[in-house]
Amino acid sequence: MSEEEFFSVGLTVAASNSRGCTGMRRFRSLFGCLPCHCSTIWGLLSDSHPLGGKYIHLLLALLFLRVYATESVNHAMTGLDEKTFRKWSWEYVNLLSTMTVVNTN
Repeated sequence: MSEEEFFSVGLTVAASNSRGCTGMRRFRSLFGCLPCHCSTIWGLLSDSHPLGGKYIHLLLALLFLRVYATESVNHAMTGLDEKTFRKWSWEYVNLLSTMTVVNTN
Protein backbone atom coordinates (compact mmCIF):
# COMPACT_ATOMS: atom_id res chain seq x y z
CA MET A 1 0.00 0.00 0.00
CA SER A 2 1.56 3.27 -1.07
CA GLU A 3 1.63 6.48 0.91
CA GLU A 4 -0.36 8.23 -1.84
CA GLU A 5 -3.17 5.69 -1.41
CA PHE A 6 -3.14 6.17 2.37
CA PHE A 7 -3.21 9.93 1.89
CA SER A 8 -6.17 9.72 -0.48
CA VAL A 9 -8.16 7.34 1.73
CA GLY A 10 -7.30 9.36 4.84
CA LEU A 11 -8.64 12.54 3.31
CA THR A 12 -11.80 10.65 2.31
CA VAL A 13 -12.25 9.54 5.93
CA ALA A 14 -11.65 13.14 7.00
CA ALA A 15 -14.17 14.38 4.41
CA SER A 16 -11.53 16.80 3.13
CA ASN A 17 -10.78 17.90 -0.41
CA SER A 18 -7.55 19.59 0.63
CA ARG A 19 -4.33 18.52 -1.02
CA GLY A 20 -0.76 19.63 -0.54
CA CYS A 21 0.38 21.07 2.79
CA THR A 22 -3.11 21.68 4.16
CA GLY A 23 -4.20 18.13 3.39
CA MET A 24 -1.03 16.72 4.94
CA ARG A 25 -1.61 18.78 8.11
CA ARG A 26 -5.19 17.49 8.30
CA PHE A 27 -4.04 13.92 7.79
CA ARG A 28 -1.43 14.19 10.51
CA SER A 29 -3.77 15.92 12.94
CA LEU A 30 -6.35 13.15 12.55
CA PHE A 31 -4.15 10.07 12.39
CA GLY A 32 -1.09 11.19 14.35
CA CYS A 33 1.43 10.30 11.65
CA LEU A 34 2.22 10.85 8.00
CA PRO A 35 0.99 8.63 5.15
CA CYS A 36 4.51 7.24 4.68
CA HIS A 37 4.41 5.98 8.28
CA CYS A 38 1.01 4.37 7.65
CA SER A 39 2.46 2.61 4.64
CA THR A 40 5.40 1.35 6.69
CA ILE A 41 3.13 0.13 9.50
CA TRP A 42 0.91 -1.62 6.95
CA GLY A 43 3.93 -3.41 5.56
CA LEU A 44 5.14 -4.45 9.01
CA LEU A 45 1.71 -5.92 9.77
CA SER A 46 1.58 -7.81 6.46
CA ASP A 47 1.64 -11.26 8.07
CA SER A 48 -0.94 -10.48 10.76
CA HIS A 49 -3.87 -8.71 9.12
CA PRO A 50 -7.22 -10.14 10.26
CA LEU A 51 -9.51 -11.74 7.71
CA GLY A 52 -11.23 -8.92 5.83
CA GLY A 53 -8.82 -6.28 7.13
CA LYS A 54 -8.27 -3.30 4.85
CA TYR A 55 -6.00 -0.29 5.01
CA ILE A 56 -8.90 1.96 6.02
CA HIS A 57 -9.20 -0.13 9.19
CA LEU A 58 -5.64 0.78 10.15
CA LEU A 59 -6.57 4.43 9.68
CA LEU A 60 -9.62 3.94 11.92
CA ALA A 61 -7.36 2.55 14.66
CA LEU A 62 -4.95 5.47 14.33
CA LEU A 63 -7.85 7.93 14.40
CA PHE A 64 -9.23 6.26 17.51
CA LEU A 65 -5.85 6.38 19.26
CA ARG A 66 -5.26 10.01 18.28
CA VAL A 67 -8.70 11.46 19.03
CA TYR A 68 -10.06 8.95 21.58
CA ALA A 69 -13.63 10.15 21.01
CA THR A 70 -16.95 8.58 21.93
CA GLU A 71 -18.62 6.18 19.52
CA SER A 72 -21.17 8.76 18.45
CA VAL A 73 -18.40 11.25 17.63
CA ASN A 74 -16.50 8.58 15.69
CA HIS A 75 -19.70 7.89 13.75
CA ALA A 76 -20.17 11.59 13.02
CA MET A 77 -16.55 11.98 11.88
CA THR A 78 -16.41 8.92 9.63
CA GLY A 79 -20.01 8.12 8.75
CA LEU A 80 -19.41 4.50 9.77
CA ASP A 81 -21.69 2.54 12.03
CA GLU A 82 -20.50 2.61 15.66
CA LYS A 83 -20.22 -1.18 15.79
CA THR A 84 -18.17 -1.31 12.58
CA PHE A 85 -15.84 1.44 13.78
CA ARG A 86 -15.38 -0.27 17.17
CA LYS A 87 -14.74 -3.71 15.67
CA TRP A 88 -12.08 -2.66 13.18
CA SER A 89 -10.38 0.00 15.23
CA TRP A 90 -9.87 -2.43 18.12
CA GLU A 91 -8.68 -5.21 15.77
CA TYR A 92 -5.88 -2.95 14.58
CA VAL A 93 -5.19 -1.35 17.98
CA ASN A 94 -4.54 -4.86 19.29
CA LEU A 95 -2.26 -5.62 16.32
CA LEU A 96 -0.36 -2.39 16.85
CA SER A 97 0.10 -3.21 20.52
CA THR A 98 1.86 -6.46 19.64
CA MET A 99 4.35 -4.86 17.24
CA THR A 100 7.99 -4.93 18.26
CA VAL A 101 10.02 -1.92 17.29
CA VAL A 102 13.72 -2.46 16.78
CA ASN A 103 15.99 0.52 17.28
CA THR A 104 18.88 0.39 14.85
CA ASN A 105 20.88 3.16 16.58
